[in-house]
Amino acid sequence: MRLDEVDVPPPPDDTAVRVAVHAAGVGFVDTLLVRGRYQVRPPTPFVPGLEVAGAVESAPPGSRFSHGDCVFGHVMGGGFAETAWVPADRLAPLPAELSAVEGAAALVNHHTAIVALTRRGR
Repeated sequence: MRLDEVDVPPPPDDTAVRVAVHAAGVGFVDTLLVRGRYQVRPPTPFVPGLEVAGAVESAPPGSRFSHGDCVFGHVMGGGFAETAWVPADRLAPLPAELSAVEGAAALVNHHTAIVALTRRGR
């Protein structure tokens, strides 16, 4: 892995919300992805990161989000960046009682821990 400057990519579709990333979750799937050991293998180079929390920079009409809204969401890569495109249906308002760090870990990492404890660990 390396830290690099890249242009903000264009939106993947007309439902995507551009989010200024304040925190990104780092989890087991990310370690598999960057080592090429996950079932999905994006072409290199790519930006890893599956879950983000931050503030809306821009949103399409009808998305229910507005500039400045605090949000958290799930992406299929691209979360380890200053800006990420998140599909509107994978984005939610960040509850006021959660910090950006807590919100960024509330999706993939939280659910991974719950499954590990309840199904695997019993």
